[in-house]
Amino acid sequence: EEGSFKVLHNYFYNDGNFVNDKFFGAPGKAMLEKMTILQTNEKVAFTKIIAGANIDEFDKYVSDWKKLGGDQITNEVNEWYSSVKNK
Repeated sequence: EEGSFKVLHNYFYNDGNFVNDKFFGAPGKAMLEKMTILQTNEKVAFTKIIAGANIDEFDKYVSDWKKLGGDQITNEVNEWYSSVKNK
């Protein structure tokens, strides 16, 4: 009752630090085309940062994410959400 799972439960649920993803359903066109490269770049960038790369590597990752389709996916999901949020 007082172990690590209790701490995690309190942190995520009781303290409001966990947010469920509201997107569900089939991926959109941009996701199908862009997600593989975006996920690969995320793993590479985060691994570099954890391994000691300059934290500026994160800014480069975000810039690349936007250029490689992240903004398209964000727009696609926001359009989807607008179409379902009042149903």
